[in-house]
Amino acid sequence: MSCLAALLSFALVLASGTPPAHASAKQLRAACLLLGASGFPGIPDAGPETNLSFNACEAGRCFEHVTDPDTGAFLCHYARNAFVAVGCPATAKRAHALVSRLIRHAGYQPVGKINVDAAAIHASAKSALLVMALGSETVELILDAASDDNPHPTWSGVKHDAIQAARNFDQAWRDIHRRIC
Repeated sequence: MSCLAALLSFALVLASGTPPAHASAKQLRAACLLLGASGFPGIPDAGPETNLSFNACEAGRCFEHVTDPDTGAFLCHYARNAFVAVGCPATAKRAHALVSRLIRHAGYQPVGKINVDAAAIHASAKSALLVMALGSETVELILDAASDDNPHPTWSGVKHDAIQAARNFDQAWRDIHRRIC
C-alpha cells in the first residue's frame, strides 16, 4: 500500500466515527463482506481483501510494474485500491449528520442514486470518497489510484465506479444491517 493510500485509509477511519480501539470484529467482517460484494468496479481481478487493524478492509491491484533504474527495485507504476470502513455512530441521527456535515463543510456532493438514508461523494482525477448512512451505521468507500513513481496517477471514471460499487453492495448491507453495531 502506498503512503498516500495509507493516509487515505487513516482519514477513512477518522471519518467513520469509530476509534480503532473501539472497532469491533463485526465491523471488520462487515467491511470485508461489503468490499467483496462491491464487485470492484474499475479493478478487475482485484487481490484478496485484506483486513486492516481497525474497522476497515482493502483490496487492490497493481496493473503495471517497472524496475527502478537506480536501485533495481520493483515498483508499481499504476495501481488501484479500494477501502471500505464501517462506522457505528450512536444513533441514526448522528450517522445522517456525518453525511450532512461533509456536504456542508467538506465539499462533498449529495448522491441520490444509492438506496440508503444519506450519501455524499467527493471525487478528483485520482480518487473518490463516498460516505453513506443507513440507520445508525455508516460506510465509507475510497477508490484510489496510486503509483510508486508517478506523483499524479489518475483514474478515469472513478466517481462512477464508486457509485456503482455502492449500488452493488447495497443489498449485502441491507442483509446485515442492524447486526453490525
